[in-house]
Amino acid sequence: MNNINAKMIKVDEDVLPFVEIKFKGIDGKIYSALMLMDTGSNFNILATEMKVLIGKDDWLEESLDGVVNVANEVSELSQAKFKFEMDNQQFQEQFAFVDGQHLMQIDDMMFVGILGSRFMQDNRLAIDYANMTVHTSNVTAEELNSGKYKFVIPIEYGLKYYNAPILHIKGKRHGAVVVVDTGCDEFTITQRAIDECGLNYRITGNTVEVTGSNGSVDGQECVLNFSLTDHKGNQIGKQSFEETVEIIPTIPDVLEDGECDEEGKLLPPVDGMIGSPFMAKQKWTIDFGEGAIFGQLNGSCI
Repeated sequence: MNNINAKMIKVDEDVLPFVEIKFKGIDGKIYSALMLMDTGSNFNILATEMKVLIGKDDWLEESLDGVVNVANEVSELSQAKFKFEMDNQQFQEQFAFVDGQHLMQIDDMMFVGILGSRFMQDNRLAIDYANMTVHTSNVTAEELNSGKYKFVIPIEYGLKYYNAPILHIKGKRHGAVVVVDTGCDEFTITQRAIDECGLNYRITGNTVEVTGSNGSVDGQECVLNFSLTDHKGNQIGKQSFEETVEIIPTIPDVLEDGECDEEGKLLPPVDGMIGSPFMAKQKWTIDFGEGAIFGQLNGSCI
């Protein structure tokens, strides 16, 4: 098992978990590039232009079902094996090429793709916003159950049914499912969830482009009051939040119609995404090794 402790690379004013990788191109050169750690994606994804850089020998014949982006559009896929280095550790992983995912020049480095939740699970990685690192899980179940953290929420339920960590955003009436999406740069919610949950909000009049890993959609800005719970209704700490949030028309469909959990309860649709800036402000850790989202130690200040 690789032991990773990679610093997040700050890009402009964005608070997104970019990490540096290195890879060898078909031309024999060693390239440094950026990858985004994206808990909202089940797949690893490469920019389409990487087909030229890595060469056809690494392409795979079998294709994957389409990836749905933030605008609820399905992208066609082909696949490749991709060798890369992160924090001096070697990896060879399966990646999908997604139409609409392109190389971007960010400062003096290329942004070449994303590493999804399967990669994080397989390598027991944690996205640690308190220390701004991506590292191998370094907590134990006993520590998480000791009561020394401000909150601990298991992510197994979300990974099982939604292929991503989830929470519920709670209003006056009931809650709505929101994906914990480190690849998203905004906190988003659908108008349907606001109306059905009885969420208290105030429209600011601003419009914002909400960008995901392979797509974007226009959102209407509001100030939202809410609390967060797990799927059983256990609240994250004793805290309620007031946050600037983007109201968007729809969220990518991740469930089949009428899909139920193992107890036969109908699974509610996804109605929002908690983006990286909110997690960074709250200094959360999303730990795929021990399968939990947790806050800072009790007694620490946010």
